[in-house]
Amino acid sequence: MRILLASSLLVLLSTAVSRAQIVNVLPAAAKDEPGVAATARVAMDLRTGATEWLLFSGGGRLAYRRGRHLGLAIVESEVGDRAGERFASHHFQHVRYRGRLAPWLHAEAFAQRETNEFRRLAIRGLFGVGLRAERELAAGLLAFGAAYMHERERLREGAESDAGAKSASHRLSS
Repeated sequence: MRILLASSLLVLLSTAVSRAQIVNVLPAAAKDEPGVAATARVAMDLRTGATEWLLFSGGGRLAYRRGRHLGLAIVESEVGDRAGERFASHHFQHVRYRGRLAPWLHAEAFAQRETNEFRRLAIRGLFGVGLRAERELAAGLLAFGAAYMHERERLREGAESDAGAKSASHRLSS
């Protein structure tokens, strides 16, 4: 148990600050029933009067489970105009595969793409691979996982001094 605690602390203390969107796959992964599960959401917010406002948002999740395999896809988007000016433009996609290697060990691979005009993000892409260990306890599920991620990012063009800047980083998610 001391080795697990020491390893956990070492991993947590060695990670860099993360800016990418965090994707929670636990609800999809917790269901053991085989098959396909899907959700979709579409919304429109229209306001008139002193300020004209139109916001479209939507998204969906698709999960597929068969035996020891789990696949997950997430898509989210939001676009909005206020008085003829764009005030929201965010698009996000995430795909993930998780396979059970042993009753207590899972491997996963994932990729993510994001744009956000108002965070000056022209595009961010990342991919990663990792392992997750699980153990059922009387009080619940104990899980520990770590994944390597490679991220590439490009800022949008504009008047800022770092406009169009590109960066790449290697991260550890735990």
